[in-house]
Amino acid sequence: MNRPLFRAAASTLAAAALTLALLAVPASSPSEAASFSLSDANCTSFTLTDNGGGSFTLNCQTSSPGQFSCSVSASPSAPTLTQAVVLTATCSNATGNVTYTWGGPGGSPAGCPAISANATPSKVNIAAPGGTTALTNCSYSLSATDSASPTPNTWTGNKNVSYSTGGGGGGGGGGWNGSCTNVAGATHVINMPWGTSQLVTATGFGPNDIVVAKFTTSAVTTAGGKGYIQAVEYQSSPSGRTAALSDTPCDLVGLPKVGGGNSQFGPNDNGPWAYFSLVTVKTGYPTLQPNTTYYFNITNSPNSTCGSTGVCDMLITLNKPTGS
Repeated sequence: MNRPLFRAAASTLAAAALTLALLAVPASSPSEAASFSLSDANCTSFTLTDNGGGSFTLNCQTSSPGQFSCSVSASPSAPTLTQAVVLTATCSNATGNVTYTWGGPGGSPAGCPAISANATPSKVNIAAPGGTTALTNCSYSLSATDSASPTPNTWTGNKNVSYSTGGGGGGGGGGWNGSCTNVAGATHVINMPWGTSQLVTATGFGPNDIVVAKFTTSAVTTAGGKGYIQAVEYQSSPSGRTAALSDTPCDLVGLPKVGGGNSQFGPNDNGPWAYFSLVTVKTGYPTLQPNTTYYFNITNSPNSTCGSTGVCDMLITLNKPTGS
């Protein structure tokens, strides 16, 4: 909302006030000044624009700071009884330092593992529970406080983690049977070595198939930079793909990215290219954990170009972060 200065000066509204000091017009009294106060309940702040020639525009700013809030993600998101889990808090709109207080398990079924500290305060480690009985909704709490002045803000929430026995179906970590039930065609599992610029060719990729590029991160916990996994056509026609980097085979939604969103590509991406970081949190990328298996799941989009030829082969590249 923009208001010419003279009309704004005539307003009689109430709320947060702005006081402006204007030089007096008479040249004979350069030390004199005039001032006025303006209030508008619809404005959180004001700015003044000099239009030149003695004309000014008073601008009402209506936007307010975002609400401090957090979300908690688990990696892997669908663990088996033999997998350790790392919980990660991602908070936004903080104006001060954020402190994290973790708790749990609480109000959970028997056998839920306890938490332990992580070198990064926004994370917490959960050991693999073991055993043979699936666990549902192991509950862990977080209280995150933003030291904003003059009034600190606190967000509280819970994250439930469920552990499967690892059997059957189209996902689920170590017990996966190597077949994706969410596609009509075949499942092609490609084992990707963890290393710099490892190239693996996915051949025999049919229009209705899925490629699952599987890799395991190193045990390094101090890696910097970013890595990536990329897939491009290999002696085949450019075609639309749907792909996602996930901790679950066959999953086409993908891991959450720091700051929002997930690592899904498509449905018409000719060359899906997923960046990631290892342990180090980087905005815009999913954060992978050490010594953990991940999957780059790739399908051909409906009516893709390669559907008419039957050949959708791809070249897949895995490049690790520096220091890993």
